[in-house]
Amino acid sequence: MELRLNCRLAMVVLATVIVAAGLVKSSAVAQSNEPVVIIDSWWSVDYAKNICSRTNACSVDPAAEALNFEDRLATQLAANSQCSGVFIAKYRGANFDHAKTIMDALQNRPHWTLIIDYIPSHQTQSWWLRLEGGPHTQGEGNPKEIAGNVCSTVTEWGAKILK
Repeated sequence: MELRLNCRLAMVVLATVIVAAGLVKSSAVAQSNEPVVIIDSWWSVDYAKNICSRTNACSVDPAAEALNFEDRLATQLAANSQCSGVFIAKYRGANFDHAKTIMDALQNRPHWTLIIDYIPSHQTQSWWLRLEGGPHTQGEGNPKEIAGNVCSTVTEWGAKILK
């Protein structure tokens, strides 16, 4: 009996710590002045599925392939020293509840949205990056090339884009 109570108490404490960590993380993000980039995974997956349904030419799961491309892109963003301090998050749609507190904090402050028009089986992808309420830029590339362009743009290492 005592073991069950200790186990329940441990689970309650763990749940409290997880919630508190999420709140601290979202608070830190909300109060930071560092750039925020939100990768719109919902768009990428939906775009890939639509391409496949129109062409019937996809041999693999388009959603998995699009998410894999985004994972490789996120790795390149994390590895790019120009993106030091930049917050990166994925938006998976309104019904996806994972890390909702952090996503809410990110979306309530100025942020860049990165859209990938994912076409299955292509090595390079079209993309566009838009500052919420401001300018945008676009291009095409593999994950490393996209990361380089995104990092330069959001950290203003390149030319400044005026509204």
